[in-house]
Amino acid sequence: MALNQRNAGGKNGRRSSQPTREESYNFNAGNVPHYRRIDTSLLLTGEDPEEYRQHCQMVFDRFPARDEVEQNVVQDLANLQWRLNRIPDREAAMFEKEDWAGVSTLALYEQRLVDRFEQTRRMLIKLQMEALPGEKARP
Repeated sequence: MALNQRNAGGKNGRRSSQPTREESYNFNAGNVPHYRRIDTSLLLTGEDPEEYRQHCQMVFDRFPARDEVEQNVVQDLANLQWRLNRIPDREAAMFEKEDWAGVSTLALYEQRLVDRFEQTRRMLIKLQMEALPGEKARP
């Protein structure tokens, strides 16, 4: 690879809108002693990455995870809730445009997200009821 190609790649990488490695990790102050990655790839144009991080932290505070498996499930809950939170604005815009087919499609999408959220929540509850190695089983 030519030197100018390597230099261009480095410059382009610095201009990227993707967060740097340091920005990508957020410490979970719970009892899991390592960092968890906050994936901002599901953000749409105009959505605030800091608001998303705060949303994720709120969900992690509400559903404390004991290990990496539970952390992944809680992150899924945060992502599903974030996507559900978008729907009212999208729905209002479709009503204004009288896009009835879009409203109908959005309603189906919302129901699928709600179902997935409930399945994921039940999975988390089941995981949290199981004892980790060295723990007593929860009643």
